[in-house]
Order: sequence, then C-alpha cells, then structure tokens
Amino acid sequence: MAILLSKGHGTGFSSETIHIVNPENFTEYPIEKPLDIIKNNVTTKIISDTEVDIKIGETISNIKLENIPFKESKLLPDKISEISYENFIYYGISDNTITTTVGVEGDYLKYIEYIAIEYYFKDGKYKMKNISISQN
Repeated sequence: MAILLSKGHGTGFSSETIHIVNPENFTEYPIEKPLDIIKNNVTTKIISDTEVDIKIGETISNIKLENIPFKESKLLPDKISEISYENFIYYGISDNTITTTVGVEGDYLKYIEYIAIEYYFKDGKYKMKNISISQN
C-alpha cells in the first residue's frame, strides 16, 4: 500500500513524501530519498547566467534558457543564479512502478528542468533503478 502525503503546495511549489506499507503487518518499507539520490548521482556546473550543465552518470545535458519551451512562463527564471532541488518533489505510481519528479531550480521556484527517478524493490527496500533528465 502506498501513502502519498503532501507537505505543501502552491504556485511553483509541491513537496510530497511517500510511505510504502505492507498492509498485512503494517511495516513500512524504506525508500531512497530523492534528494539523497540527486546528491549522489547529479552534478551541475553553471556556465553563465543563462546556461548550465547537468551531469547524470556520464551524460551531460546542456540547458540554455533560450532553448527551454514556454520561455514566457512565469515559472521560468530570467537568469540562473544557483541550482537547487528542494521545492518540487512529486511522486507517482504507474504500472506498479514508483517514480519521483524533482524540479531543478535555476532561481527560487523557477524551474529549468526536471529529474525523473524510477525505483525498484530489492532486499526489502525501494532503491533507484534509473535517473534521468525529464521535460515534465
């Protein structure tokens, strides 16, 4: 059984947690925290105030503000001042797979990209199966 809890939400902000519980004995299965996964698997390098490189594994994605769709969006920064991940964490469950989408902030509550994390169950806990850049 999966329980999704909203810690808060608003314009450009969404913070959720997930709890996976065995309904037979109500024990909770541990799940890797998305911010820990990002800390261990993602590096960023700000190239300029409009460009950043995001490296996941050996793959580097170069993000330029001018190339982001919906450039006129109020949720898109005018410039990249720092990179953070804490303000958009969204869980989903589809086809028995748990996923997390984490916003990559280029400025407070303004997102330049998203990171998608997919989990799998092994040794009594949910671990990262895949991590990638996502457009949604």
